[in-house]
Amino acid sequence: MYELTILINSLLEQTDAQAVEEKLRHQIEELSGQVKKLNAWGKKKLAYPIKKQLSAYFASLEFELEPEGLEKIQQALRLNDDVLRFLLLAPEAVSPLSMKSKAALRPKTVVAAPSGIRAEKAAKVKIEELNKKLEELLKE
Repeated sequence: MYELTILINSLLEQTDAQAVEEKLRHQIEELSGQVKKLNAWGKKKLAYPIKKQLSAYFASLEFELEPEGLEKIQQALRLNDDVLRFLLLAPEAVSPLSMKSKAALRPKTVVAAPSGIRAEKAAKVKIEELNKKLEELLKE
């Protein structure tokens, strides 16, 4: 399963932008793929100019395709002048086991307290010492 988001040139009419989406859908199906979902978000303003365009038609597709066909889809998108940008993602499956292993890799924060003193009290003492030093500096 792959996810593809494309930005289509805003100088096109909406029907032409839909034709670009349908052409892409047809290319995926020609490569023995299957489009699961097509979301056309319409014309949106861009956060920054892309190829001197301030807005673009946004579309998102979820599809299944053999890995060999991905290069052909990417090449077709690169050669299409109406496509400003595209992002192709292969979502990774998240299993509880992988989540546990990632959690195990994260460093744990340990607060070392002086012997016999709790960490909260040690932190409180440090703040009090800082306040005293600050008062001394302000008096000078």
